Amino acid sequence: NMLATDGIIHILTYVDTKNKIIVKEPNIITKGFVNTKVGEEGLEQIKENVIKVINASFAKRKTMDEFEAAIENDIKRLLYRLTKKNTTILPIVIDLKNIKY
Repeated sequence: NMLATDGIIHILTYVDTKNKIIVKEPNIITKGFVNTKVGEEGLEQIKENVIKVINASFAKRKTMDEFEAAIENDIKRLLYRLTKKNTTILPIVIDLKNIKY
């Protein structure tokens, strides 16, 4: 019931912690999250916030769990401020530090 009213947002990001770079722009998938207050501008703001959080996390040498928790907390606050809903945030950060791309 909560997902039906508040929705869910998946955020998938590929990083290289060895070189401290974001390999691919965050991919945002929304389910049950239809809100005119957010729209395309809101999704861009979410991407920008995710990038800022990840770059700050590189400086602190965080684990992937800490990257994901930081993204979840930041985006949850942002969306609550925009929509007054408690949207479920599922961030996935994949580290490609040992993969040649």
